[in-house]
Amino acid sequence: MTDHREHHLVDLARTGVRDLPRNAAWALSKVLRPAGAEFRRDLAQTAATREVYEQNTAAAAARVQELIDEGIRAGAFRPVSAALVGEVVTATMRRITSGEIGRATGLDDAQAYAELARLVVAAVRR
Repeated sequence: MTDHREHHLVDLARTGVRDLPRNAAWALSKVLRPAGAEFRRDLAQTAATREVYEQNTAAAAARVQELIDEGIRAGAFRPVSAALVGEVVTATMRRITSGEIGRATGLDDAQAYAELARLVVAAVRR
């Protein structure tokens, strides 16, 4: 069963650009979430944490692909490779969690995830 907020991603493509920043982060909140500093330390030091992180990252990428496919079928998103978008999201999630995005952009994790959500929606909306 999908969360009603995830279905909002499809509706988001039909909304005005002025609502996009606020709604994108909300629509993807169940999929794209920042990790805290404690989690980063665990990730660096614990194999079990890395394994869980990789599983969660793969699940998030799969869910992003599903949301995009749903949006395409609904006519809200233009035809794109959902698999490629999922791979880009996965790579970016890893860079956010590792701190690379923060160092390169000055954004904190929450800001980076919000920007990633806006970027994905902007890239796929009609």
